[in-house]
Amino acid sequence: MNALTTTAANHITLPSDPMQLMVLAERLAMARLIPPHFQKSPADCWLVMSFCRSRNLDFLMVVGECSVVQGRLFFSGKLTAALLNTSGHLADRLRYDYEYKKAAGTGPIADRPDEVVAVTVSGRLNNEATPRTVRVALDQVKTGNKVWATQPEQQLAYAGARTWGRRHAPEVLMGLLFEGETIDITPTSAETVQAFSPRLAPKPAMDTSTDTSSVPMDTSTDTSSVPTPDIQKLSNELLTKMANEKTRNSTLPHEIVRQGDENEHWGAWASELMEYVRRAPDASTVNDWTIANADSMQAFEQRSEKGYAKLISQIKAELDTKGDE
Repeated sequence: MNALTTTAANHITLPSDPMQLMVLAERLAMARLIPPHFQKSPADCWLVMSFCRSRNLDFLMVVGECSVVQGRLFFSGKLTAALLNTSGHLADRLRYDYEYKKAAGTGPIADRPDEVVAVTVSGRLNNEATPRTVRVALDQVKTGNKVWATQPEQQLAYAGARTWGRRHAPEVLMGLLFEGETIDITPTSAETVQAFSPRLAPKPAMDTSTDTSSVPMDTSTDTSSVPTPDIQKLSNELLTKMANEKTRNSTLPHEIVRQGDENEHWGAWASELMEYVRRAPDASTVNDWTIANADSMQAFEQRSEKGYAKLISQIKAELDTKGDE
């Protein structure tokens, strides 16, 4: 059914018709609340919305966990276990058992803190009595991201769930890419920051001889009994939810943590920084964001002069705009 509905859990059901979904994607792509890498790119929004519809996921909850790196869609690590646990393929939720060792030091062993060294992820598939397990060692997946030093167990859980899913439930993760993974693409340039404003996809020619605003897209069959979704209403509902979510999650300027030191991680970092810069209420807040991320910006300059120059140009443009305001 194409009618718009809202479940008891406040999960807005997206249109099932691809063309109606594209109309909604075109409207949402113009919203400033959409992450920068999806703004003015309705086709990319459509892909994420189609994914959410097929998996019965909330678009608002997923779009903020997506990034575009070298033309590929990446999902955050926290979505990996969520997809597996809600797939219907598992009899029980994934379980994580950590291995620890005493930290190196000069004091008595009893006084040294424990350091995690590995995690064993267990999951039992439907109709199987014995759980399937995967052991992932810290030194095999750890990156240079600072979050590995502050939250090693959490990062190991993300990596372990991803490895378990790739091995024992590939039909769930399929070709999806997640943070911490690399893609088999050799960059042709040192440029790592993608354009923050993709072009709008050209709209197909429409027959304007008659008013078709209330007629379903597919007229090959009798659809008189199928209500047409109120796209304007749905887009307003989604934008309202996103605005409320942004307000609740708004934070003061802080250091943005990368997921690694590869090109795609730097690109995601720069995109996230620019998203906060664009949402900053004034020029002073923009400066606070650059100060909080000064170390990473310096490292980015050493890694890619072109990428750094492009990032600075984007930030200066925002400073000029907010300074005039």
